[in-house]
Amino acid sequence: MSVGRRSGRSHLFLVRVWIEEAPTEQTEWCGKVQQVVSGETHSFRKWSMLVDLLQTMATTGVATPDGERSKVKGNDTS
Repeated sequence: MSVGRRSGRSHLFLVRVWIEEAPTEQTEWCGKVQQVVSGETHSFRKWSMLVDLLQTMATTGVATPDGERSKVKGNDTS
C-alpha cells in the first residue's frame, strides 16, 4: 500500500518572488512561476494567484487565471 502518494506523477516548478513599490508608496509582492520541463511561465501579483497557478499547471498543464496573461513558452515577455 502506498502511503501519502496519490499518483506517480510529479512536477518541478521554479518560483521567483520580489517586492515592487506601488504608486501609493505601499509594497506589493510579485513573481513568476515556471514549469521547468515545459518552460511554461506566468506572472502573479498576489499569493492567492500563485496557488491557483500551481494547482492549474499541475493538473492541466495550461494555466490561464482571469485577469492574467495567457501561456508563454520559455522566457516571459514582460
